[in-house]
Amino acid sequence: MRTRPARKTPDLPQVVYRTLHPKEKEVVLSAVDIQSSAYAPYSNYKVGVAILGTNGKIYTGVNVENVFYKAMHAEEVALSEMAKDKCRRFMTLCCAALNGGIPCLSCRQFMREFSGEDLEDVIIIGVKNGIQDRVIRCTFADIIGVDSFGPQDLGINPMKY
Repeated sequence: MRTRPARKTPDLPQVVYRTLHPKEKEVVLSAVDIQSSAYAPYSNYKVGVAILGTNGKIYTGVNVENVFYKAMHAEEVALSEMAKDKCRRFMTLCCAALNGGIPCLSCRQFMREFSGEDLEDVIIIGVKNGIQDRVIRCTFADIIGVDSFGPQDLGINPMKY
């Protein structure tokens, strides 16, 4: 049986920062600005996230660790802020982190709740600590995986809640 190697962050499409849409640049700047507020004394791995909701607002979040090694991920914090505002779908997410900013698998599942059905329409941007010349820019479909499990699979429409 032939195996195919897993895709890695460097395999994802990259673009030059200055070519991003103005609203995407605003999301990137928000993620980079908030990253320094992360509370990561144990891992020293600070993550900042900014999300553009379908309501046009930008929501931010950072990772927060504690001595028990339970961490709140930045994506979860930002999406919770969005949900608190009764917005149930996001269009763009930027993650600023050491590895170039691609959300972990747990966060991808959390993101799936608020992504809608057309994963090609949801933009994911990843930046390393600070804005570099090149940034990752892909669709959520590029990183979510095959047959991702979403609320619609259980007959749930998040827009109703």
